[in-house]
Amino acid sequence: MNHTSNVLVVEDDPAIGELIERRLSAKGYSVSIHTRMWSVVDSLAQYDIMILDLGLPNGDGRRLLQLWTERGIEWPILVISGSMDPAAMETLISDGAWNAFPKPFDMATVERVIDRYDSFRRLVDVSTEVAKLKRRVLYLAMTVVALGGTQILRPLLNLLLGG
Repeated sequence: MNHTSNVLVVEDDPAIGELIERRLSAKGYSVSIHTRMWSVVDSLAQYDIMILDLGLPNGDGRRLLQLWTERGIEWPILVISGSMDPAAMETLISDGAWNAFPKPFDMATVERVIDRYDSFRRLVDVSTEVAKLKRRVLYLAMTVVALGGTQILRPLLNLLLGG
């Protein structure tokens, strides 16, 4: 399956960043790696999924998580960190992360989680497009009725809706 999500990876360890990029790119994801937290703040909205390390050299990743949620970005955040206990994981999830993994983590598990995120995002995209199409068809039907063309409304709707 070719994935369409743009994945932002904020990770200061080059080996981990390269592993994530290589594995997700091979699956068709567009992956952007950043090693410093503040280098991505202005472009957060262009990403669909974020993989976030908490321990970054120029700030706490929790602040980036906060910015992501403050800006109303509802797409998934997966947190990875070398210092995370179960209580910290709970706090991160209540703060807006969709999932959290302590380092070292199993890359196959991370891939499965990202695949699920991508499927969810695509489902939301399709649902949004269906809602837009329904509004357009309703508007067209109202326009036809307003113009007095009720006798052509049924064949037109059948044509548009494939019935």
